[in-house]
Amino acid sequence: MLDKKKRKEDLQKLLLECKSYDEFLRKAFSYLQKENKIFNYSELARRGGFPSRSYVRQLILGQKHITWHSLEGICQAFDLTGLSKKYFIVLWEISNIKNKEKKIKYHSKLAGLTKQIQGKKTQIDTSMYELEDWPLIYASLGSEQEGASLVNIQQRSKLDLKQCVLILKLLEEKGVARQVNSHYFPISNHIALNELGGDQFFKKYFIKKLEALKKRAEKYFTSEQDLFFQSTTCIPLKKIKQFRQDLRELLLEYIDTIESADGDTTVSLLVSMYEN
Repeated sequence: MLDKKKRKEDLQKLLLECKSYDEFLRKAFSYLQKENKIFNYSELARRGGFPSRSYVRQLILGQKHITWHSLEGICQAFDLTGLSKKYFIVLWEISNIKNKEKKIKYHSKLAGLTKQIQGKKTQIDTSMYELEDWPLIYASLGSEQEGASLVNIQQRSKLDLKQCVLILKLLEEKGVARQVNSHYFPISNHIALNELGGDQFFKKYFIKKLEALKKRAEKYFTSEQDLFFQSTTCIPLKKIKQFRQDLRELLLEYIDTIESADGDTTVSLLVSMYEN
């Protein structure tokens, strides 16, 4: 029997190969049966919190359609979380759409989610955070295909030329950017780093950015271009870890949506969620 992590990876890979949600249900159920010979409809119903095994059987066989009420349970039954859950829900939504233009829009959503799921797992030397402006330069590099000139980079980052050159040299040394003739290219359109909570370089960088944010708020609090947002809400303690992951994925998805390789400025998001 496979460990849970490998099983989730296999199901995620299977999900990306499927053209419809019902195709995934059939193939995922078959996969789980092969992986565990005693796995059956009753076990699937138990995992999803369904009172009847026959209802789950009808869903898998395509005799019934998933409703909003059963969608959450199905995701739970197949252990679909985070981006995998979002992908499955969009597949389900597409099955209910008749309008051609709307369908194209949702297929575009799938493409964006696929990009996030299959995104490059980039390993970088976090000591780069000692030079705190490097994310500004990296964000100014343009696309992997087009890159950006030194003039473009300076205009977008608003740093002086000497600082731009210094950071570009560091990015090249660390292998996250390359220079071809007069242009610089990123290794990926954007880098998403996981689990930096214990990294001392990132911790120092984050605290510096908080201090800079405090000064900016004092000066630009009423600016229409800046956003200063705060909210406090009540949630189940046991779900904090899941909500943290969900929020991170929402932010990554949003950044992926607004990012423009030919933009003319950069913006920074500094987010924190914590238990009071």
